[in-house]
Amino acid sequence: MKMRSWLVAFLYTFCVITAQAGSLIAIGQSSNLAILDTKTADSCEPTLTEHFSRYSIYQLSPYQTGHHVLIEQQFDVGRGCFEGYSPAKVSVSAKHLDAKFGGVDKKELWSFTTEGISGDVLGSVLHGVYRVDMPGCCSAAKTSKFFSLETGRLIGSTTSERLSSAPLLKVDFVDRYDSQGVVEARFISAEDNIASTPQTPTKAIGTIFLANRLSVVETISILGEGQLGTEEWWLSEFNLDKENYPEELSKEVMSLSGKDMAKIHIKLKCRCDAKPLDITIPLTINGLNEKSSIINGSAEISLVRTVSPSP
Repeated sequence: MKMRSWLVAFLYTFCVITAQAGSLIAIGQSSNLAILDTKTADSCEPTLTEHFSRYSIYQLSPYQTGHHVLIEQQFDVGRGCFEGYSPAKVSVSAKHLDAKFGGVDKKELWSFTTEGISGDVLGSVLHGVYRVDMPGCCSAAKTSKFFSLETGRLIGSTTSERLSSAPLLKVDFVDRYDSQGVVEARFISAEDNIASTPQTPTKAIGTIFLANRLSVVETISILGEGQLGTEEWWLSEFNLDKENYPEELSKEVMSLSGKDMAKIHIKLKCRCDAKPLDITIPLTINGLNEKSSIINGSAEISLVRTVSPSP
């Protein structure tokens, strides 16, 4: 028994190293593999590209049905004598899982591939969300993208990592339920125009994403006119305020009734001489109301609301 345990441990930690075409060396096996390119060693450092996988289990809504999916995560990340990462790719897919007998469907329920170097299944109040991070490079800001574990669709993107507020805000409309009997929730995030991997649907200096638990349902694009629209803007404030309850400003999750209203507050600063933009947009269960927004700082911007098709 001891000999068998030693053999298993040895095979688990053993790395197969094989020389490939010229300067390329493969380290590892199957889905956990690294490619070492030694030809860059003299100029800077060897280039190392990792290919690895990770797995998680997620229970689909409504939870009382007991349906599970296996979440497969594949990462391709390269570091070397260059700025940033190349490649920088995260691929995620879901397959139905028989949690009792261990069977996994061959057919994918959904999948997505996006730029990034890390990703993880979120828990707690952000249950049902997958997060992918892509660091900034040069003047670009780190971007965090959020995807639904129910559908694999994008539900938000943010460059708010350097802020004290949560990167993804959530509002639960506790007296409203969707067609599956799940409490209606809305996810809110904001992205500026220096994002490392922008998800904005238009050329905007800033974008606000509003999503349900399945996909983005609408966006507000902040468009600058003339020279303002060509400048770099960065997100300096992003938070959520329930009407008449300012003490809830910094909460990651807010509970409302279907008749309540919240306010999204976003502040953008320009890498130029323009005054900061301070924007407040009302939010109800029916969506964002850009026509009732309060804008301070410049009259040379406009807000454009785009409604996304249902999944």
